[in-house]
Amino acid sequence: GGVFSDYLSWRWIFFVNLPLGAVAAWAIARRFRENVERREHRVDYLGAVLLTGGFSLVILGLLEGGVRWAWASMPSLVIVVVGGLMLVAFVLVERRAAEPVLPMWVVSRRVLAGGNLASLVVGALMIGLTSYLPTYAQGVLGAGPLVAGFALAALTIGWPIAASLSGRIFLRIGFRDTALVGSVFVIGGSVFAALLTM
Repeated sequence: GGVFSDYLSWRWIFFVNLPLGAVAAWAIARRFRENVERREHRVDYLGAVLLTGGFSLVILGLLEGGVRWAWASMPSLVIVVVGGLMLVAFVLVERRAAEPVLPMWVVSRRVLAGGNLASLVVGALMIGLTSYLPTYAQGVLGAGPLVAGFALAALTIGWPIAASLSGRIFLRIGFRDTALVGSVFVIGGSVFAALLTM
């Protein structure tokens, strides 16, 4: 991305996905075999609409609140309240749906709830880092896009390596210890990034 921004145009960054996507599609078409049981399904359209609409409105309210309109203004309150009511209605609909979009047992089991919470925290940290580090490198340190891209090199290279090794570690020390070790590394790296100085 940094090379494209420096020497071509930032718009070319989006075309990197085309050859990678083509290779992935070819690999899936050639190697992936799936046994599908053909039977009649009932699509939970109402649940999908409530989930999408509810989260969209809540996210819109959080993004635009204090920017486009004041936090306590009527548009902000209406958007967040309607989004919240749609999410409550979603939970009620999912309890009765034949094939729910999100079965309620997913959030009631401790292992799944803990894993999802950990994924939320790690995801927030990762998105924060990938947004913050290049901005810091360019805005504060005065580096170009290429150097800003290298600021994420360890993260970009480390992520797939850690993902491939974590399966082996998981088989040796178990799920919880693997998650704990990974969380320590993510939080430690985030703290070091937050303490960066000129």
